[in-house]
Amino acid sequence: MIDYKAAGLRFSPSLLRLPDRGRYRDRDRNTVERAINKMKDWRGIATRYDKTPESYLAGLHLRAAIIWIRSLQTAR
Repeated sequence: MIDYKAAGLRFSPSLLRLPDRGRYRDRDRNTVERAINKMKDWRGIATRYDKTPESYLAGLHLRAAIIWIRSLQTAR
């Protein structure tokens, strides 16, 4: 057994490891990040040219619909 205090360590290395989040969570995160990046491809959304929150939200909805329709076309 290693004496961590004598080695100058405060915690055992096993306590410093990050918990395993699982593959499914990372896969979902990747999907969300890709969707956000596709949204940002539109210049108006990335720079937020719209003056009102309602028109910005409408732009987000329009861009999401375009992405969805294109994904249906490529799925064939």
